[in-house]
Order: sequence, then structure tokens, then C-alpha cells
Amino acid sequence: MSLRTIIAAGITATMLSAGLAVPAVAQTANSYDLYLGVGPDETSANMSWYMPSRQQQYVEVKDASGHVTRVAGTNTRLTTTRAEYSTFANLTGLTPGESYQYRVGSDEVGWTIWFDLKTQPAADSWNFLFYGDPQIGAGNLTSDTEGWAKALNVSTGAHPDAAFLVTSGDQVNYSLDQDQYAAFFSPSELRQYRLAVQNGNHDDSPVAFARHFNLPNAQGYNYYYEYNNALIVGLDSNGINYGAMVNYLRTAVATAGAGKDWIIVTFHHAPYAHSWHAFESKPRDIAAELGPVMSQLGVDVVLNGHEHLHSRSYLMAGTTPRTTTETNLTPRGNEVLYYTANSSTGSKFYDFAASGTKRLPQLTYEESVAQSLVRPEVAYWNQDYTPDYTNVEVSPEKLTLTTYNVDDGSVVDTVTLNKQRLAPLPDNPGTHTTLPGDKETTAPTATATETATATATVIVTPKPGEEPEPEASTSSDLQVAGVVMPILAVLAALGTALWTQRDAIMALITR
Repeated sequence: MSLRTIIAAGITATMLSAGLAVPAVAQTANSYDLYLGVGPDETSANMSWYMPSRQQQYVEVKDASGHVTRVAGTNTRLTTTRAEYSTFANLTGLTPGESYQYRVGSDEVGWTIWFDLKTQPAADSWNFLFYGDPQIGAGNLTSDTEGWAKALNVSTGAHPDAAFLVTSGDQVNYSLDQDQYAAFFSPSELRQYRLAVQNGNHDDSPVAFARHFNLPNAQGYNYYYEYNNALIVGLDSNGINYGAMVNYLRTAVATAGAGKDWIIVTFHHAPYAHSWHAFESKPRDIAAELGPVMSQLGVDVVLNGHEHLHSRSYLMAGTTPRTTTETNLTPRGNEVLYYTANSSTGSKFYDFAASGTKRLPQLTYEESVAQSLVRPEVAYWNQDYTPDYTNVEVSPEKLTLTTYNVDDGSVVDTVTLNKQRLAPLPDNPGTHTTLPGDKETTAPTATATETATATATVIVTPKPGEEPEPEASTSSDLQVAGVVMPILAVLAALGTALWTQRDAIMALITR
């Protein structure tokens, strides 16, 4: 008996004992790991699936009248722990609010059953569901799979009209383990609702992630899609090439952000959270490199994972928080909300951490406030060691995020972001202007050195026709540059060469 069969049998037994509907079999011997993904917009879907041999396969889409359209897949050789192939196919021209069915395969190798594809009516008020790291295999494979199936079943049961589903990354624990991917794709909801995924650190195999997920408008693992009145940009936060994230975000907003009520960004690593991960260098680097750009580009909310602990930031202007006890928020100027999801499956939880080495199991939020342990950027956190999911409600006037406990349906956290933006706070380094509901705080007064540094880094834009005045360089500056710049050029070229050959390198490693 294969591990795929064992996993399916375990899920079936668990769902029957819980009184839940058993999902229809989602694969044949020739088609499996079926991914129904978001497409470039609400009228499309990007798909991929696995098969054991290089045979032409198709997607057939049937509309309500019974008319069938066939779309050919494109095959790509896989080099993983088993010799397999993946097929990509893109569906376009879907009419919002219409009912469709689809199947994959071919007359030669056989077809899957027909699956229902949910499309919601075109409207400026809608919702989607957000899940923290499933990370199938981080705990027990069978229980992790059951937890993922339960999270999807409970959340879509409570919110059946969700437009699509979003994960925060780390779909599996080990990206080259095909059985973990089989478990991730096993719930029937993933054949009905379109899914958007992030590239987490546990997904970071350029072979497996790239072959499993067919991303729209992709550049590497950065991608974006539009849905009604929102632009959603998924960024790849693995590695340290934050410049690529920034450049892609700028391009996506310039290309598709105009006229949108909301700009939502998703990536794996949370800059503002409270597990031990929050005290590593990466969150600080992401906050410093991306925070000012998020504000500059008018991003409204950022959705993260990685922490396995729920947290919500204050409204952030760049990297500066505006503290308030309110949960009905009206941003001032360029403020951004950061929202980090707990585990959606229960495969792994992290304790609250007061530092990189000081972890405090079972501590409550109220206790952390009383002991002055909460980071200045974090407005709220929760760790009850049970799985969560978040419903994100979108309308032209406001965006509301409500996080629910999967087990009992209780509300873990809720926050509303109003679209209307007030004038930014005065730029005064010595004070913090308070609003109704704000905590009274005073920012530290800048030292003479800090003031001088800030003044020196102001960029003056020349008027049209004028040339900017070059900065004076000392002889020591030029000597250092003459040595350092050639070294940096060599390192950059080496890094580029390795990155462009990453698939070939992984193929050799996993052969």
C-alpha cells in the first residue's frame, strides 16, 4: 500500500468519525497533486498537476450549458526524489458568478472526475481566506494532513462565498518530499477554490515549488494578481535579495495598482511578530528595506507567516509605529498594517519570545503587557496552541480581518482598516502626536549625531534642466572604492551565475 493511499485512508476515517463529508478522489494513477491557482485576474485560473510520464494531458472546462473547452497542458521534466513530470495550463475567459466544472487528463491516460469550480460574482465587496503555514510534515504527517483538511473544511463551511484562498508559505516541511505535497493537495476544497501560495523557507527548492505552483505574472517567485478592486502582490522573501522584492513591487503597483481601492502584499517572513524568529536579523532587514517602500507605494496591509504565532502590528509609517488601543483604524498618510498568521494545521507552534533566547510558554498577551515585554511595533499577539484561519472582507470603504479558532470558531482577533486616509502626523522627531484612543508616548529626542545624519541623507531633486551637484569625494573614499568595487563586481557576477543555474544544480544534488 502506497503512502498516498495510507494518507487518504486516514483522512477518510477521521472525517467519517467527525461527521464530515468525505472528499471525492482527486487524482488518477496518471494525474495527481492538482493545483487550482489564482490567475492574473478574477476571470482566470492557473493550474498545474503531476503525472508519471511525459504524455500530453489537458484541462477540460464545462460551463453551465454543457459546452466543453479543452486547454492543452505544457510538460516540464522534474528531477526530484522520483522521476515525475508537471503540467501547466491556464484557464481564461471565466465569467464571474458562473458555475463551471473541470477535469484533467486525456483520452489515452484517463481523466479525473469532474470538479466544481467556484467563481464569485464581480463586485467591489467580497472576501478571501488566509491561512498561516500549513507545513505538512513538521509534526506527524497524518495528523498534520487531518489538521489541514479540517482548517479548509471549517473555514469554507463558515465562509462558502470566499473568492480564493491564500497561504503564508511553508506548504510542506521538506520541499523534496512528494508525499508531503500529496498530503497538502489532498483536501477537496483545493479543487473548488483557487489558491495563492507564498514561497516559504521550507518550500525553498527551485525544483519542487516551481513545478507544483503555476504563478501568474511571475518573475522568479514574485508574482501578482488582480481581483475586483484589489491588487495582491506575492513576494519571495527567501534569501537576501531585497532589491528584487522592491523592484518587483514597484513594477506591479505601477502596472496594476492604478484605480484599485486596496493594495495587499503577502510574503512569508514577518517583520513584526513575537516568536524567537522575530529577533533574528532577517525581520529587521525586511523592515528596514521594505517598510519605507511599502509606505511610499501606498500598500494598505501586509500578510505574513513564518512565526507560528498570531500577531498584529500598529499602523506603521515606514518603520515607525503609531500606538493606539483602537481596532477600527483610519490610517494617517502612508501608514501600513502588518498581520501575521498562526499555524493553520497545528503542525507546529512557537512560544512567545521576549528575546532570541527567552521563550515564555503559556504566557498571555495581558501578562506580556504587564511585564513590558511587547515589542513597540506589535499591537496584539496571541498563542493558544490551536490552529487559526483569517477571513479578509474587502469593500471600497474598509478592509476587515477577523481571525478565528479552527477548533471552536471563537474570534481570536479582529481589526478594521478604513480606506479614508487622514493627514500624516507632523514630522517632529522629539514628540509623538496622540489621537483619541492612542497611548501617551514620547519618542526619544534625536541626538546631534542622529540629526546630522538625517540631514545629510536628504535627497534634493533638481529642477528640470538642472544637473544635480555631485557630492565631494575624499581621496580615501576613492582609494577604498578602487579596491572594493572590483571585488563586489566579481561577487555579483558569481552570484548571478549560480542563481541562473539553480535548477541544474538542484538536479545534480537530487539525482
